[in-house]
Amino acid sequence: MNNKNVITLLSGGLDSSTLAYWLKKNSYKQSCLFIDYGHKTKKAEITAAQKICNKLDLNLGVVNIGDIGRYGKGILVENNNQLNYLPPIQSFFPQRNMLLLVNAAIVAEKKDANHVAIGLISSYGNYPDSTRDFLEAASKVLKISNPLISILAPFIELNKSEILKMAAELGVPVDVTFSCDLAENHHCMICPSCIERFQLFK
Repeated sequence: MNNKNVITLLSGGLDSSTLAYWLKKNSYKQSCLFIDYGHKTKKAEITAAQKICNKLDLNLGVVNIGDIGRYGKGILVENNNQLNYLPPIQSFFPQRNMLLLVNAAIVAEKKDANHVAIGLISSYGNYPDSTRDFLEAASKVLKISNPLISILAPFIELNKSEILKMAAELGVPVDVTFSCDLAENHHCMICPSCIERFQLFK
């Protein structure tokens, strides 16, 4: 396996898009992967992810595991009429990041890549599957099946403002990125991701 081959989990959001640009700058040979897990914003996300791939001259692979969304919990997958939108709105989807990493690792085997990359940042630390402890545990699990595979999460110590600064330095077209937990084709401006994005960009 070439140690510069990587499967990049790309959602079309600011963090994963910046990650794709960072990996290219650092000479990784990447294959971008979008995971459809039945979330409501998948159409807008995949459109954004494809635009990022077009800018980087990369192909975007799509894995459809949409049925899992029927069994998931939270605003990312549940119908709007089932939800309470009184603040604080919780966007945590239990086990999502492990699900993403496992699927990326499966694709990595097929493509002879020994890295999977995910754009976790420090401000996600209040989510149990977005911490350094989670990454270390997930890495151990993946290595049981493939001892050569590793997880790249180079932004785990950075906050959102630092990601935006890096995006500017790398030339990421932030205007085409999409970060929303609720709406199918626009930024809703009430979910945690939209509020964070608005505060960041204002």
